[in-house]
Amino acid sequence: MNFRFTGLIFLIPMILLESCGSSRTNDTRVTMDTQTIEYTTIARGALSNPVQGDLNLDSDNVQVHKITSPEQWEAYLEQAMPDRHERQPLSRPDFENGVIIALSAGQRPSSGYGIRIHGITSVGNTLVVSATETVPGKNCMLLTVLTWPYHFVQVNGEVTSHNLELELTEFTQDC
Repeated sequence: MNFRFTGLIFLIPMILLESCGSSRTNDTRVTMDTQTIEYTTIARGALSNPVQGDLNLDSDNVQVHKITSPEQWEAYLEQAMPDRHERQPLSRPDFENGVIIALSAGQRPSSGYGIRIHGITSVGNTLVVSATETVPGKNCMLLTVLTWPYHFVQVNGEVTSHNLELELTEFTQDC
């Protein structure tokens, strides 16, 4: 009698496990070709006064642009940094081996705002740019001046034909 009871204790869980396993539907798993992309910061800060143009850098929206040639880079800088002294320290990017990713937070009402790229991954034919926008908390003492936060990075490799996608998070900086 004791043997039959012990056998049932082991037999019931096995039957339950087997029945759970047989009731599964087919699992479809999608494997994406994901690769972390290395990048180098060219410049990060706040623009003094972008001009109106095709890029619409005066908007309130965070924008990401892929720049693939020296001509596009000069045109971008002409709109983003009309003051030649601001853009003078920017190095000449290597467009033979890669592209520039330019991230702009748009117009912000005061100091205390910032934007930073913290990762780029290649998913199929898309570059996913992960970035964080820093916004000042309620108790921060700020300069009342319009700013246009930006972050420019150089990405090397065969990414010229990739699409761009922005994953943006917001971080409130308590002062």
